[in-house]
Amino acid sequence: MLSHLSLADNELTGSIQDAFKGCLNLTDLILNRNKFFGQVPGYLSELPLVTLELLQNNFSGLLPAQLMHSKTILEIYLSDNQISGELPDSIGWLSHLRRLQLDNNLLEGFLPSSIGRLGNLTNLSLRGNKLSGEIPIDLFNCTNLVELNLGSNRINGSLPEAISKLKLLGDLVLSNNLISGQIPEGICTGFQQTQHPDSEFNQHYGILDLSNNNLTGVIPHAIKNCVAVKELRLQGNKLNGTIPPELNDLTNLVLVDLSFNYLSGKLLSAQFPLKNLQGLFWQTTSLMAPFLILA
Repeated sequence: MLSHLSLADNELTGSIQDAFKGCLNLTDLILNRNKFFGQVPGYLSELPLVTLELLQNNFSGLLPAQLMHSKTILEIYLSDNQISGELPDSIGWLSHLRRLQLDNNLLEGFLPSSIGRLGNLTNLSLRGNKLSGEIPIDLFNCTNLVELNLGSNRINGSLPEAISKLKLLGDLVLSNNLISGQIPEGICTGFQQTQHPDSEFNQHYGILDLSNNNLTGVIPHAIKNCVAVKELRLQGNKLNGTIPPELNDLTNLVLVDLSFNYLSGKLLSAQFPLKNLQGLFWQTTSLMAPFLILA
């Protein structure tokens, strides 16, 4: 009885509208990097699927509402397709879902508040769509999140202190949006341990990227608590004040980019005696060339 099917990395084409209806024991369907097209079929929810991987194809249309009725699915990977429309409210019915990846599609509209019901979610990546509106406060009820990537959308509003509920967070990417306000102190809560209790997630530890938004105010002193951060990207905002000396405490830092802000103070290489640091970028309105240190 067929339970695992992988046809990834071929030149397969056509629709899968009826292709797998008879695979009543199928738990893993992996069709990545082919040329399949058409809508993702709703009948997949009737199969005992645990993993659905359709990355890098030409699937289009809306996410099928029927798919949200699946009782078994844990992982959905649909990045790099042409899926359009909004994320349905019914996505909150996927109570067992752990990973949802829909990068580089044509999704639009608001993030539904029902996403906060996905209590088992560890990885949420919706980068490179046309999502708008504020991040729903309910999202921060997903306290098992390790990776949250909403970069390159049209998300606005401010970052609430409720982000401090994400205590396992290791990768946070909100770059290239319209987010305003100050960086909340609680943003560092999730970066206080250098390893996740489950080693499976350690690859997702280390990126804090809020670049190219409309953030104002100072870099919070709580940044000293982000001991797991390897890449700190805050460039392209409206941050002011001086660089907090607490950055010296982040011994895992490999890259710091603070360019294109309104930060002040003298920058000396000795200010960052971090053994792992490979790149340091600094630019203000009064200093027209970026300052770069390469170890």
